[in-house]
Amino acid sequence: MESKFSFTVKENTVYLEGRLFDIDDNTNLFNSLSDLLSSKKEVTIDLKGLEFLNSTGLNTFIKTLTKARNLGKELQLINVSEAIKKLFIVTKLTRIFNIKD
Repeated sequence: MESKFSFTVKENTVYLEGRLFDIDDNTNLFNSLSDLLSSKKEVTIDLKGLEFLNSTGLNTFIKTLTKARNLGKELQLINVSEAIKKLFIVTKLTRIFNIKD
């Protein structure tokens, strides 16, 4: 299956597009988020264009949240679709992530 994922960084917001499941895509996303966290107090991940997320993608979000907390930074998720929000609810990750509607 070919990866159809991309992201764009504007200011302190990362906009996700497509299907996040490929290891390389997740590595690139984590590296970009890590760089952003080193220079910004707060980082927002906009999931409006995210169509699919698997456990590899969830792990990327968890690693990013851990890094943010270790640096004393804030991370929030916005525009989370109902399908992806259900994934966060089932895995109980809504308890640790700041998810804004």
